Amino acid sequence: MNSWTLRNAGLGNYEINRFLAANILCTATESSPYFWVDSLSRWERLSEGLGTQRRTRGIAADNTGKTWIGIDGDGIASLDDTLWMRLRIPGPSSSNFSDITIDKDGEIWGVHYGGFVQERRGKTISHFRNNSWEILNDTNELGIESAIRWVDVDQKNNKWFGIWGIDIDIDILKLSEDGIWDSLALPVGNVVGSQYVDSQDNKWFSNFSSSVCKLLPDDTTWQIYSDENYLNYIVAFADDDAQNMYFGSIQRGVSVLKPDNSWIKLGGLPSQQVHDLTVDEDGDLWIATTASGVVVVRDFSVIRHYTRDNSGLLGDIVHDILIDWKNNKWFLIENRGVSVLKNNGEWDSLTVSDGLASDFIIDDLDGLAFDAQHGYLWIATKDGISRYETGFVPLPPDSELEQVGVFPNPFITREHHRVTFSRLPDDAQVFLYSVSMKRIKVIDEIDGVTHQAFWDGTDENNKPVDSGIYVFVIVHPNGNKKTGKIAVIR
Repeated sequence: MNSWTLRNAGLGNYEINRFLAANILCTATESSPYFWVDSLSRWERLSEGLGTQRRTRGIAADNTGKTWIGIDGDGIASLDDTLWMRLRIPGPSSSNFSDITIDKDGEIWGVHYGGFVQERRGKTISHFRNNSWEILNDTNELGIESAIRWVDVDQKNNKWFGIWGIDIDIDILKLSEDGIWDSLALPVGNVVGSQYVDSQDNKWFSNFSSSVCKLLPDDTTWQIYSDENYLNYIVAFADDDAQNMYFGSIQRGVSVLKPDNSWIKLGGLPSQQVHDLTVDEDGDLWIATTASGVVVVRDFSVIRHYTRDNSGLLGDIVHDILIDWKNNKWFLIENRGVSVLKNNGEWDSLTVSDGLASDFIIDDLDGLAFDAQHGYLWIATKDGISRYETGFVPLPPDSELEQVGVFPNPFITREHHRVTFSRLPDDAQVFLYSVSMKRIKVIDEIDGVTHQAFWDGTDENNKPVDSGIYVFVIVHPNGNKKTGKIAVIR
């Protein structure tokens, strides 16, 4: 009869994630990798070179016999004799996001407070520019004591980072446009429960438990608003063109500070538990709730209530709302994905089956950001980040056609389905000619949503054109034109 023998000697952690039986027996644990030493009949920990990040999630050997481990939140490492050589895979500091934003240069900023998910990279900042990720505060050179939960950009393109930590010296980090770091403490203690930059460039910070602090545009003067105005547990802010300031509480609904400094509390809400607030181009307030879907408020009264049962929402637990430049509303839904209410009233959704990196969406995640310059919707989750190409790119001014794009060029018919003309005015026309200026085709169907037109490589009789160079002329009714050439390869 076969029997089991315990081999725990020397093993400092019994939480085993993976075994490897190669030249020697190895195991990846929650605290460190271990190797079995036969001559000693015990496990020996081997962690030199790993620093403080030793939680190993996987272990494997390549075809040369070299041992590799995966380190939780810190990439991978290979064993060189008795020293681990770390290799960080290009990407964000962690797949576990708590907030993302886009600055005025179209660059992405993300932070990694773990919340309910254990996260060892919570003090780092992920910065995406020029199609690559940069990791800031990688070794905590800024000396912060707790994780960064929030990130926002002000009108001067300064970046503001809110820290979730009790009784700490630094509550807020500021990275100025010229690259200088500064640190601030809230005038009222506790954690940064949420933050927001309003249309007047005031910075608002919730201390979560009892009050809200406003930092004026000079970045030195504070104003404090106390809990007597329903400011407990504030997790969301918004402001409108009438200079009403809205405060959303995770427990006490929505309060409004009016321009005359009077306060009101919104009534008629289906839930007092709020996750997010935003205002659309019509001045309507959109409220994301923790279990009752989305509420729309106009003139301080509820006018509409969307739920999973009466709309295209994927679920009723809504973490984040984003409104893009075309007034489409995007909703981040807990453990489901993204729902969108388009400006024409139609609903759609994005899920893992559509290519979303993950639907692990929990813990008041501010995971939506829109890059209007390129029409990209960035979707951050607790297990990765995705970029969705919406096609919603702002229209160039009628007098300018310089921003119109034409791709792919060359048009290789074996690889490409069509040529796309992007960022077109709705009433433009595209004329296609041979190099001898014989007209080949006229395209006047411009998609009013994406501002795109398409050419499938055929002439006016829908016959494929030959390989060669073709001239396009984009004409606007005001007389402006843009010309260029397209190579067709068959």
